[in-house]
Amino acid sequence: MPEKNLIYIIIDKDLLSEKGKNLFTIAKQIFQAKPDFIQLRAKKSSSKDFFYTALKLSKMAKKYRVKLLINDRADIAQAVEADGLHLGEKDLPVKYAKKILGRKAIIGKTVHYFKEALNSLKEPVDYVSIGPIFKTSLKPHLKPLGIKEALKIYSLFKNRKITPFLIGGLNLERIRLLLRKDLNNFVLCREVLLDKNPKKKLQELKGVILN
Repeated sequence: MPEKNLIYIIIDKDLLSEKGKNLFTIAKQIFQAKPDFIQLRAKKSSSKDFFYTALKLSKMAKKYRVKLLINDRADIAQAVEADGLHLGEKDLPVKYAKKILGRKAIIGKTVHYFKEALNSLKEPVDYVSIGPIFKTSLKPHLKPLGIKEALKIYSLFKNRKITPFLIGGLNLERIRLLLRKDLNNFVLCREVLLDKNPKKKLQELKGVILN
């Protein structure tokens, strides 16, 4: 899966509900802007609600030809025929997720520390999200890595079959800074979801990352 200049959007159902925004209206705009990946996160939802939201997004993903990943729930990813799964350090081990979803499924992990990144090299993982790089309200309990540590972790994945992404507190200005450091795959959430025009914001971000 190793590629460069990728953009990955997290659609956080809880965040959108909290802000009074319609998930599917926002999701449609994001799909139309064609990111490389979209992940559905719904930490506070019931299994039934999570499933039906994922099912609808899966249909949209196929329509717009965007890869859809599901956060945490291998069962839901399998049920809605998503492209893959995103796991945390305390979730299902990657090798068992691969058994459930099949070898072609895209399985990613979040890594917060250098040691976690090293451990991920021993797993059949397809990508890692490294972060938070900067302070973020989505993970307020975690100390930001900063650019120097991000570079150190990111470099572990060069010339390997695992694609590294950066996550946490990213915006247009910070992405420009990271691109100058040859860091070029990014995961965004609030910066796109809460913009007054998510489609336009994502197109703007893509323009910066791809040029």
